[in-house]
This record gives sequence, structure tokens and C-alpha cells, in this order.
Amino acid sequence: MKITHQQATPTNIFESIRSEVQTIVINILELIQDFIVVLLCIGLFGVMFIKIKELFASLVPPLNFQAVTPDILFVLILVEIFRLLIIYLQEKEISVAVAVEIAIVSILREVILRGVLEIPNYQIWSICGILLVLGAIMMIPIIKMILSRVISSSYRKFLNNKNSILLKSKNNLPISRSQQNKVILGE
Repeated sequence: MKITHQQATPTNIFESIRSEVQTIVINILELIQDFIVVLLCIGLFGVMFIKIKELFASLVPPLNFQAVTPDILFVLILVEIFRLLIIYLQEKEISVAVAVEIAIVSILREVILRGVLEIPNYQIWSICGILLVLGAIMMIPIIKMILSRVISSSYRKFLNNKNSILLKSKNNLPISRSQQNKVILGE
């Protein structure tokens, strides 16, 4: 940053140094945070490897589906968490959709693990409520997209009507194309 003689006040110099120090500190903290996320990814790989090894060992006859199903779902949850961490490393944002998917699969895994018949009614209703809320959260981007399309098409219709009203002469007769261009361009 080049400071001219007129701008070289102690306040401006201090603000410039403070801004540069803040930038350096933020960059260092982001690097540390990325390193921690990479360590989490490596640890997740280790846990997935161990679980998959146990899963293959449990597939030997006699096969117990009630023991295998929660393990498969657990590995899928780990894969989704890994995907969430990768998205974070790429975009520096947490994907809400992936986090909600992880929550839904985790809840369903617990229901399968415990068995629907062994869960009290009030917990079943609570689980249904949580799943409805999570489903609604998943629908928010779709609703936003639909609303933006409806609003943009309505706005285009409004602009077309406004332009068609502007493009009529005082006698309510259509005006020539060159006159229309002048009105649109504001000439």
C-alpha cells in the first residue's frame, strides 16, 4: 500500500499495519483449521477401514442381518461426514443439505438399531417430528428456486407491460420501431 505525503498520518499508518496483521493472523488460523479438517479426514479413513474390515468379517455365515445393517448404515454415515469435510475444504462452507442428510440417516440408523417396536410412542412421535423438520429444511432450496422463478417471470411480465404502455403514442396508437428504441434507451 503506497501512502502519499499528505496521507502519512500516524492514524493511517497504524490502520494499514493493523489491517495487514489481521490478514496474516486470519490466514494462519485458516491454515490451522484446514490442517485440523485434514486430520479429521485421515482419522475418518481409519475408522471407515476398521468398520469395513469388521463388516466383511461379520458377513461370514451364519449371517445376522440385525447386526450387519447398523454397521452398513454407520459406514454410510462416515462416508457422508467425509463428504461434508471435503466440501468444507473446497468451498470453506458447511453444506447444510449434506449435514441434514447425515442427521436423517443417523436417526434412522438408531431406529433400526433399537427396533421400532421397542421404542416408546412418544419417542416415535418425536422422531417423526424431527424427520419432518429435517425434510422441510431439505426443501428450502427447492422452494427458494421455485419462488425466484415465479417472481422473476412476474417481474418480466410487469416490465413488458410497462414497456408496452410506454411504447404507445399519445393517440394510443403504436409508435415506430425507431421511436420505441429511443423510449427504451431514454433518448
